[in-house]
Amino acid sequence: MHALVRGTGKPTVFLESGAGGSVLEWSAVAEALSSQATVVCRDRPGFAWSNYVDRDRSAVAAAQDIQELLQALDRPGPYVLVGHSLGGLHVLAYALMFPREVAGVVLVDSAHNRAYEGQWLLRSMIHVMRGLILLRPLLGKRFVRDIYFRMLTSGQTTPAQMTPILNVFSLMDEANGHWFKGMYDEFGSVIRSASQVTELRRLYAFPQVPVRIISQGRGLEANSPHKAMFERLVSLHSELCSLSPYSKHLIADQSGHMVQLDQPDLVTEAILEVIRLCPFGGQTP
Repeated sequence: MHALVRGTGKPTVFLESGAGGSVLEWSAVAEALSSQATVVCRDRPGFAWSNYVDRDRSAVAAAQDIQELLQALDRPGPYVLVGHSLGGLHVLAYALMFPREVAGVVLVDSAHNRAYEGQWLLRSMIHVMRGLILLRPLLGKRFVRDIYFRMLTSGQTTPAQMTPILNVFSLMDEANGHWFKGMYDEFGSVIRSASQVTELRRLYAFPQVPVRIISQGRGLEANSPHKAMFERLVSLHSELCSLSPYSKHLIADQSGHMVQLDQPDLVTEAILEVIRLCPFGGQTP
C-alpha cells in the first residue's frame, strides 16, 4: 500500500479519500497541515501508486487496513481521522471499532450509512457505474471516466475546478492502470459498508471527541438538478452531529462534492479546530 507522510509531531492526522480517490486530491490540505501535525494519506489497492489486490473493500476491512498501516508506519494514536465521501464510512467504522485510538473526526461531504435506504437514484448510480466499468473496452476509458466525473460532481463543479480532478484520474491510470478494477470493487462495497456502519452504530458508542461535518453547498442552490437529494444528504449530515456533544456542522457554500479541492482552506481549518480541541491543543471541548 502506498502512503504519503508529511510533517512531524502530534497528532497524526489521517486523510481517507472517497471512491477512486488518491493522495493527490489532499495535496493542499496536507501541505497546510504539515507544519502543525503529522499527516498520513494513502492510495487504496488499485489507485495511484498502490497495486491492485482482490480483497474485501467494506468499511470494516478498510478500518482494519488503516489501523495496520498506521502501526506499520510507527505512528501512535490517538488520531484525528478525516474521511471524504465513501472514506467517511471507513472513518466512522474505525472510530466505532477502535474508539480509544481516536482524538477527533472530520467528515467531508461524507457518505451516510442511511443515505441509500429507499433512494433509487443513489443506488442506480452505483449499478450504472459498475455496468459502465464492465463495458469500458467497448465504450472507451475516457468516456467511462467522464461519466463517473459527472456522477461524482452532479453538475456542481465549474470547468476550472474540473481540471485538478481530471488530472488526478489521469495520473492514477498512468501509475498502474488498475483504477477501473479498484472502482468496480469499491462501488460493489458501498451498500454493504453502509449496512456495516449502521450495525456498528447500533452496537457501540461513538467516542466523545470533537467532530466536524462538512457538507457541499452547491447542490443546495435553487438551480441544482437534484436539490431534493442534496437536501436529504445535508439532513443526514446534521444527524451525524448526534455522534458527539462536541460536533459542528458546516456548509461549504463554494464547493461541489470535492470540497478538499474546491475549498481546501475550509477543510484545513476544520481539522485545525479539531486539533485545538484535542488534548494536543491544550483545550477541553
